[in-house]
Amino acid sequence: EVGADGWGTIQDAVGFGGNLYLLDKTVKGQIWKYLGVEAGLSGKRSYLKGESYDLSEAVSMAIDGSVWVLFSDGTIAKYVQGVKDVFVVAGLDKAFDEPVKIFTSPETESVYILDRKNTRVVVIAKNGEYKAQYVWPGIAGVKDLIVNETQKKIFLLTGEKIFTVELK
Repeated sequence: EVGADGWGTIQDAVGFGGNLYLLDKTVKGQIWKYLGVEAGLSGKRSYLKGESYDLSEAVSMAIDGSVWVLFSDGTIAKYVQGVKDVFVVAGLDKAFDEPVKIFTSPETESVYILDRKNTRVVVIAKNGEYKAQYVWPGIAGVKDLIVNETQKKIFLLTGEKIFTVELK
């Protein structure tokens, strides 16, 4: 169902490069892009080009120039200039179980997945190769994460606390 604003269900919002991106979680999903202009934001425009994409199981989005979308089954889609790129995760020891957040940025070399039921953060190279995982029972209560590779820290946000994990 689409509301008066033309959105279905907004699952995530990310600011990048002065623009706002909204992840619209529908069967004929779209990532809406609003350009930052002097007086605020432009009208919405479609970021995804061409065929329609089923984003009904999308849970989180991250942007580093490419747009990364994490799905509830643990698959990750990478879009470059609005077009789906080939991206496959290789070398993972066990499948994701309740992946809830994806994080990357232009400043990070990797992609980070918050895998809540497996109580871990999985680190994947931007080419899809598994790099590491950080397992901690407290991750069961974590809602969000950000990573600063320069400081070698993962910041994990629960309802009321922020925990840090040292990157090795």
